[in-house]
Amino acid sequence: MSTAALLKNNTSDFLGQTRSKKIVEASISPSRDRADLEVVEKALFDESGLAGTDNYVSKYEERLKSYFGSAHAIAVSSGTASIHSALYAAGVSSGDEVLVPALAAVMSAIPILEIGAIPIFVDCCENSIEFNLEELASKVTPRTKAVLSVPMWGIPTTSTRLKNFCREKDLTLIVDAAQATGTIVDGTLEGTDVPFGCFSTHEIKLISTGEGGFILTDDPDNADRSKTFVRIGNNIIGDRKGFGEHFGLNYKFNSLSAALGISQVNKLQETLQKRRMIAQYWMAALASRGDLLWPFFEEKANQRSNCYSLVYLIDDKITRQFDSAYIACLLNERGIGNEVYKYSLRILPDYPIFRPYCNSDSRYPNATSILKRLLVLPTHQGVNRKNLRIAAEVIIEVLSMLYNQSNSTDI
Repeated sequence: MSTAALLKNNTSDFLGQTRSKKIVEASISPSRDRADLEVVEKALFDESGLAGTDNYVSKYEERLKSYFGSAHAIAVSSGTASIHSALYAAGVSSGDEVLVPALAAVMSAIPILEIGAIPIFVDCCENSIEFNLEELASKVTPRTKAVLSVPMWGIPTTSTRLKNFCREKDLTLIVDAAQATGTIVDGTLEGTDVPFGCFSTHEIKLISTGEGGFILTDDPDNADRSKTFVRIGNNIIGDRKGFGEHFGLNYKFNSLSAALGISQVNKLQETLQKRRMIAQYWMAALASRGDLLWPFFEEKANQRSNCYSLVYLIDDKITRQFDSAYIACLLNERGIGNEVYKYSLRILPDYPIFRPYCNSDSRYPNATSILKRLLVLPTHQGVNRKNLRIAAEVIIEVLSMLYNQSNSTDI
């Protein structure tokens, strides 16, 4: 019997149990508190103004430097702007190549196209989203200018080995840490101890300012070039300052958002602890069916996820017939919001805007295998423990049903 016929015969009753209201949402806006209100209200009436070069932006950048231990922080209008700015500051230009993970967010690679460079997609390791360093080395050419590391879902990827590789090859390492604020890799925070760490402070991120982002760097030249670019070229470089002296775009941050950012950084440790607690609740609730799915990332002493999301791999006995996209749809019908469904996740080479940059014979087996088996669960503050337990029961019910169906077709 075909898979389509099997689904029609065996899931119609199950799908009939759809819910009009989500048990858990894939993402949700953060709750605001009085501390957020007070700091924004104070900034609103501050005589220094609200522009991107005013007091609260500088205060925010100082707070970011203090928290992350970086020499320089540059606040910008979005996470995508932070990557674009880093690429420009790194000297990446038209025709240059940038090595990018095949499994990453679209927003990570779009700035490469914007700057006129060529994204070169690289597979990850088996059952890991870290670069396959052998393949990474094989794709370095005289035109390669930079490497973009993307710790998706808060899972660490920017290892000491990768940093050493980039130094040896004289490649600029840029980290898109949009989802990895607070993640620890080889004992350091993701996005630090690299030429450029790029962060997002979008509404659903761990530091949430509605829209926004920032760049971290320890190199003063990198900081100057980044700041000049995001301020329409208006920054002191040597003895020259003023519009028209240097190229740049208007990627400045604003003071109201910067004030909110200060409050958010002050609460970041609490936010990380809450995410970790929710992730632990998920793992306890799903532990009874470790034969059907298991956590994708295991923490070590010097490797720690920020629990931006909790990622599982579904047993391949199930995903041989029912891939993650189908399972995500089924869960969504049952009230379990999840990232695979919400964003229709694919590997980057499968998106139409990136296909022109891929050879027809290019293969990314490890990234493809991970995506086929992926289950991404929310850990935001909107997931309460009661609903989480209900959601875990539904997940186990769905996977058990699919497992039984898979076995019946194998006979």
